[in-house]
Amino acid sequence: MPAIQAAADRGVPVHVLMNNNRSNYAVVNGFDIAHLLGVRTPRPPEPILRRMEERDGTLPGWVREAAEPPAPPALEGSRQRGSGPVVAQSDQLHLDV
Repeated sequence: MPAIQAAADRGVPVHVLMNNNRSNYAVVNGFDIAHLLGVRTPRPPEPILRRMEERDGTLPGWVREAAEPPAPPALEGSRQRGSGPVVAQSDQLHLDV
């Protein structure tokens, strides 16, 4: 990711493609990209934290400073849960889990 940040800092348009199929890394990658773009996110949920540790061997430093995640929405008489809460949004990124 340092090369991506360096190119963006120089004003080079950056397009990032990620393999989100392997080991269900899509949400983990979403949090990584949010951090890279400077979008503040809450602390990822525990399953995502475990996946980060599995992938990288440790948790990123920003996780220690992140706010607690939002509470999940109430189910209001339905067994189906709607889409999760939006945890980060900017002009460049919309991340929900």
